[in-house]
Amino acid sequence: MGISASVHKSRHNARARACSLAKVDRFWHNDVSRGLMSVEQTIREKLTRAFAPLRLEVINESHLHVGHRHAPGTGESHFRVVIVSPQFAGKSRLERHRLVNATLAGELAGTVHALALKTYAPGEALA
Repeated sequence: MGISASVHKSRHNARARACSLAKVDRFWHNDVSRGLMSVEQTIREKLTRAFAPLRLEVINESHLHVGHRHAPGTGESHFRVVIVSPQFAGKSRLERHRLVNATLAGELAGTVHALALKTYAPGEALA
């Protein structure tokens, strides 16, 4: 193998390593870092992306349910959400709750045991 072929092979190997490292980096930032987020942060992020709320409160109430029969003991299983979004205008409370539940379907199927919702359109009185 001549010098030219050796240099070409070396460059090819360097490109392959760089590509492989880029894939690992994308995996880390997309999957692993999401896995490191708390459930509260995940809920906040998903609701923000889905509804662009004017007001959003995500309150972890898991500590109030410690020792309850079906409480998983993870410290992130019971949440209260207050959300004000223009997307709720003209929708019933049931429609609003269905939209939020669909957005958080993955969490509700897994780690979240209870989710209390207060959903409002702008201008509605917060109760």
